Amino acid sequence: MLPNLKTKIKNQIENKSSFDEPTVLYILIQSRKVMELTSKRETLLFYCNWVAHTKIDRKSSFTEKLKNDLKKININTYSPTLALFGFVSLKQFRSDFKDFIKKEIDLNIDLDKIDFNNFEEKLKLILQDIKIEININKNPVEVFLNQNDEFKITNLPNAQTITIKIIS
Repeated sequence: MLPNLKTKIKNQIENKSSFDEPTVLYILIQSRKVMELTSKRETLLFYCNWVAHTKIDRKSSFTEKLKNDLKKININTYSPTLALFGFVSLKQFRSDFKDFIKKEIDLNIDLDKIDFNNFEEKLKLILQDIKIEININKNPVEVFLNQNDEFKITNLPNAQTITIKIIS
């Protein structure tokens, strides 16, 4: 099973000059399956789960980190460039993904030849439709990635909504 999964991922990545949304989705879902059988990379696994569901509402170490960061937000003094959600950064995703395809998939190509910017743009388009739901003090806070690459956070105390720029 594992060799077959790895081959499927290799076939989707090798010799690609760009990626479309279905290919990105397929690669991440297959990557999630490989990580279930091998070692997990926390940020990569979070993104793999995020693309595979219509809503993220289960408790995990990742949603707990997000919940802790959300609790730090002071509505009266927050800044749209607040340094939150570093663990969700695309920089960390890219690092985890490169490490994964190099070590787990045994992809023997120059990783610099892969257009990660294109891959991440398609990833962000997929994620715009999926909300993360976190209960904070029995209040269901929702986090979305909007079209401006910002986290839109709704249902905060006093029914406020804020946005925070995603860390690239």
